[in-house]
Amino acid sequence: MVNLQETDLVSDMSNVTRTELACHFYKMNPKQYSSCATRTFQTISSVIQHLHKSHDRKGHHNCDACFQSFPSESALHAHGNSGVCRPTGGVPADELPP
Repeated sequence: MVNLQETDLVSDMSNVTRTELACHFYKMNPKQYSSCATRTFQTISSVIQHLHKSHDRKGHHNCDACFQSFPSESALHAHGNSGVCRPTGGVPADELPP
């Protein structure tokens, strides 16, 4: 059985690199969402909270492949049929784990 001291655990944690997360809207369109440029997040749940507070798109229709937002179902459908959609390979924010 290994007997670790609390100080050993703390020193081990100091070597762990924390990943900073960014706003998805800013990453996809930095010019339009420049106000999010300085925002960084430590957890996925804080990113989701930011998205709900700052980018709530009620009444908008989002493409499941590229996450672009459209004001109507018909505009989303036209986008899907246009052949210009480039899937990002990501997961929609509302499907991310907390």
